[in-house]
Amino acid sequence: MDYVSRAHLPFETKAKIFEAVDYHPWGAQEEFHRSTALHRILAAGNQSGKTFAAAREILCQLLVPIWDKTINGARGRRGWIVVPRYALADPIVHQVLELLVRLDHNRASKRTTLGEGDFAYRDKDHVLYLWNGAQLWVKSADEPASLHAQPLDYIVIDEAGLVPFEVYQVNLLPRLTVTGGWVAAIGTFEDTDIGRWFVDFYRMGQTENDRGIESFTHPTVGSPYVSAEWLEQQRESYDPVLFEARFMAKPSVGRRMMIRNFSFAEHVDKDFTEFNRRLPVYLGVDPGGTYAVAVMQIKYDEKTGQDVVCLFDEVYDAQGGPTPEVIRECRTREWWFNVGMGDMRGAIDIANKESGDIWANEGCPLRRQVRVNPEAGADLLCSFLHTGRFKVHPRCKNFLNNEVTKYARTRRSVGKDYAAAPPSDEYNHLIKGITYFIVTKYGWGGRRSRREFIPGPTKWPIG
Repeated sequence: MDYVSRAHLPFETKAKIFEAVDYHPWGAQEEFHRSTALHRILAAGNQSGKTFAAAREILCQLLVPIWDKTINGARGRRGWIVVPRYALADPIVHQVLELLVRLDHNRASKRTTLGEGDFAYRDKDHVLYLWNGAQLWVKSADEPASLHAQPLDYIVIDEAGLVPFEVYQVNLLPRLTVTGGWVAAIGTFEDTDIGRWFVDFYRMGQTENDRGIESFTHPTVGSPYVSAEWLEQQRESYDPVLFEARFMAKPSVGRRMMIRNFSFAEHVDKDFTEFNRRLPVYLGVDPGGTYAVAVMQIKYDEKTGQDVVCLFDEVYDAQGGPTPEVIRECRTREWWFNVGMGDMRGAIDIANKESGDIWANEGCPLRRQVRVNPEAGADLLCSFLHTGRFKVHPRCKNFLNNEVTKYARTRRSVGKDYAAAPPSDEYNHLIKGITYFIVTKYGWGGRRSRREFIPGPTKWPIG
């Protein structure tokens, strides 16, 4: 990862504590404990041992002091457990207390009289004090006022899918700035807008990124704590999609999402999508309130025997700058001289004649014969994703961090019939540019490379 926590604890030290409490990590638990990332996402199934692992991670933080440069000495670590509401904190807090007792620590009645090996915890205060100076507060996300300024070495969010992103971004992350601490978000995938950030961060953390996010999948299947018979009973009683989310730790796709099958692990590939100086470059341009230029190459995948559209760069102006400025920015990129090497330079929105004329006057005429219905275009992109014919370079931050995870239908729907709601015109600018190019180059079926004009809108189903 590009960003490493300065407050992380070496795994070798943790392993000695794990041995003392007879803890043997399984599945993604060890990867989670080894992580040094700033943002750690543990997406787990029900009864898979996520709280079990988090409690033992916290135990290590409590027992091992940290060197503090501000005082030029060692001190106990300071951390928070954050839950959606206080009642949900009981399982993880009780496990931490039991682990301390197992290691022969004594529970004292007052924190002012702590001797070596003592700890104090009062349910009323939600604060744990350890004899070595370590402190652990339990905080509720539904009381943002209590999340006041306090430098911390770590934060563990339990049931993160039920914690609003605003709390995560505004109230929690600033607490780690001074210490270089880390935050771990653990939980199951929830079918709610509240936990959308948890799904998005999980997907980002599955591949290389510049936000310091690392994610792990920890399904219930294979858990030494759950019998196969019980798991099969749950499979029969749960909706299949919900079962996949709650027990297989697979993110459930929001019913309003337009790009339903994008996978950071499968579709982000730095090496395969890197700019190749020998291949043509194609542009997909969507002018407007946000001016977006998707920069693509077509590469042959020897493993699958098919062409792959590779989005390897983007030019993105959220202020909707004039076309000449966008073209000047494109001319500064190393790939500009490869634009026009192929059968076409790219495609632009048919409705924006003025921008199309400017591109042509600048010596880069873009095709604009094809009208692409937004919903049909999203379906076509989903089809390319499903068949492995579209991949993205991790440098395309606006596409990865904003568009593919946020492009959704509007909320104007009847009941829960989200399919009746039209796509939003937000977070879709690069996506529209990509679909302009794909339809122009390949047609709605994804294969007809010579057809110049394709009538629409025609939906292309996934697969």
